Amino acid sequence: MSGPRVYTIRVPYTPAGLLYKLLLYPLLRLYWLVFRPDVLGVRCLVEYEGRVLLIRNPYGPMKWDLPGGGVRRGERPEEAARREVREEVGVSLTALRPLGRYTGTEHYEKDTVVSYFARAESAALKPRRAEVYEEGWFEFGRLPEPLSREAAKVIGQYIAAEGR
Repeated sequence: MSGPRVYTIRVPYTPAGLLYKLLLYPLLRLYWLVFRPDVLGVRCLVEYEGRVLLIRNPYGPMKWDLPGGGVRRGERPEEAARREVREEVGVSLTALRPLGRYTGTEHYEKDTVVSYFARAESAALKPRRAEVYEEGWFEFGRLPEPLSREAAKVIGQYIAAEGR
């Protein structure tokens, strides 16, 4: 079976990405520290021919992570998962199933994250550079380091659900 190539693409920061990393993201973290908002988010473990999609955002700790983000008002979490994957890397999903949920307070907000497993229609990636600095498809046994805590949690949920 011939799967997608394992590759990553790293590009220089776009002006918007640099502005977000240096100014807006630190201000957002300060807001979270002061107000501690309740946030509903999603993370999606996307698989294509046995490989997992991981991304690195151009802000924050720059660890490898799963696509995901906030759920908009009036949006269902599964709709948010599909939207976030499509917006961040241009991938459409064929199958989507819930893995679970977890709560985190790592960045001072109170995050409730709904996690999903999904299959991609294709391995072709069209990343949005303001949100994605680097991306790639990786074999489960060869995930890059450092991996974010959130990605590790969702991968753990997937392994538990699949009995791997």
